[in-house]
Amino acid sequence: MNIEVRPALCKGLPEDLLGTVSDLAETLRRWTYVNCWHLNPHESGAMWKLYSRSQEAIAIQTTYEKLQGVLPQEVILGPVAYLDYRVELAPDEDCLSRFFCRPKFFEYEHEVRAAIQDFPRSQAFFKQNPDMGKSIPVDVEKLIEIVRVAPDSPQWYLDLVQEVTRKYRISLLVQRSSMDDPAFF
Repeated sequence: MNIEVRPALCKGLPEDLLGTVSDLAETLRRWTYVNCWHLNPHESGAMWKLYSRSQEAIAIQTTYEKLQGVLPQEVILGPVAYLDYRVELAPDEDCLSRFFCRPKFFEYEHEVRAAIQDFPRSQAFFKQNPDMGKSIPVDVEKLIEIVRVAPDSPQWYLDLVQEVTRKYRISLLVQRSSMDDPAFF
């Protein structure tokens, strides 16, 4: 069964490109760009293990307010809702809301997402593959509070990250992970 999409659902998408719900899902996936952040008042050992493949990794620390402050108005920022899809439906108030939902078993990630949809304006361009990403310029010195170097990283790596920020004249605080701090008893 093909279900037709309500035109008012996706502002910015030309009506002749809406098609059916299944067509729309693929269209949205191809033309929506999402950037994910972990929201937590402290570092997470689980996040380091999940998202760094070695001890030569960094994490960027900022605040929700600073992230919101450097993003252009067309980028939507918000927390992710973790749903049990067996009993809950993803919201459908607009075409972007589904990108702020994940299955309940990812709740430990405490995710915040920045998302933008950039639909093409013509049928010909629409059939092409979009770029693999979308560049959104931001002022990194206004965004980043601290660059944290992975737990147990070698000294040379900390030195390298500090040198790169100096070389490019980026005034950022670079520190070891707080997980490397001595235990306080």
